[in-house]
Amino acid sequence: CIACAVRFANEAEYKAHFHGVRKHHHCTRCDAHFESTICFHQHRERSDKHNICTKCDLDFPTRGELVHHWITAEKSLNAYCRQCNAHFDS
Repeated sequence: CIACAVRFANEAEYKAHFHGVRKHHHCTRCDAHFESTICFHQHRERSDKHNICTKCDLDFPTRGELVHHWITAEKSLNAYCRQCNAHFDS
C-alpha cells in the first residue's frame, strides 16, 4: 500500500487492509480500491457505472435513475418560494 508504506503477502490481505483503514476509499459498486480521495472521485467521474448529480453529488447506477432524480428535484425546487421560504404542494 503506497499510502501506508505497508507490504502484503497477497491481494486478499491488501484488499482487507483497504476495508479496515479510513484513509482509503472503496467503491462498492465496482469493488475497486483507491488510495486517495482524488483517485476515487476521478474513478466515479470516468466510470460508466456511475452517474453523478452535479448539484448534490448523489451517485446513481443508471442514467435513467439520474434523469428521474433531476426531474423530481426540479419539481421540488418549483414548489419552494425563496423569497418567503414557503413550500407549496404541486
